[in-house]
Amino acid sequence: MPYYLWPPVNLEPSASKKKENDISLAKVLVKKEFIIGIRDDYPPFSFRNLFTTKMEGYDIEIAKELCNKMKIKPVFKAIKWAQRDNLLKEGKIDCIWSAFAYSKERDEVYTLTAPYIKSAVIFVVKDQSPYYEIQDIREKKIGVTTSSFIQASLKKAEFTHGVFKKTVVFRTAQEALNALEKDEIECVVYDLLSINSLIHTRTGSYRVLDEAIAYEEYVIAFRKGDLALMNAVESSLKDMAKTDFLEKTSKKWFGANISIIGR
Repeated sequence: MPYYLWPPVNLEPSASKKKENDISLAKVLVKKEFIIGIRDDYPPFSFRNLFTTKMEGYDIEIAKELCNKMKIKPVFKAIKWAQRDNLLKEGKIDCIWSAFAYSKERDEVYTLTAPYIKSAVIFVVKDQSPYYEIQDIREKKIGVTTSSFIQASLKKAEFTHGVFKKTVVFRTAQEALNALEKDEIECVVYDLLSINSLIHTRTGSYRVLDEAIAYEEYVIAFRKGDLALMNAVESSLKDMAKTDFLEKTSKKWFGANISIIGR
């Protein structure tokens, strides 16, 4: 199943931010551990290998290399996604790094890095279905996950396409795809990069509608005010972009170099 990509956007390097009495980086360097809050069910970004029980994925490999450059130990902490804010505020994790989509609202709540990858929110249907445009499935049963960003994107799309009246909420994209396979729903709304990864592990044949309803930029989120730590992570990512590591890792998990760091 091919990827639907668009021309990369040139992003100007963000100006270095500083804050007095910010010890966020010092705390991480002293303990020599970087506690990273992740989802363990979001392939190909971060997921648990059922055979080895180890964490794998694009975000995992990037974080490991970054910590190697910073000479600190990565500690991946699988978290309940609804508890991420409290865990961050309480200091039980140092950041959220798991396909975390940028939004203006989140920019007010967190200290965010520049985007490191782009994706889109799309509709997936069975390959043999008669649906080719969003208007074809607007009044059909549409599977969505509990993701706040996915649901918000679908809601915003109603201004253009009209109300989607028959949405069915699933806990995971895997459950939504199972329902699609059983004809309990007609399509699934999800993140393009992640759904492609899931589809490649299944025996069914699927198709992505050409039109996306939203574009996403993934960032790493820190406590509001943890500018020193954010700057150090962002700087290390830019240094990594000067090597072929990001390109190789991107091709491994996505089949193409879609990293936008330093591009």
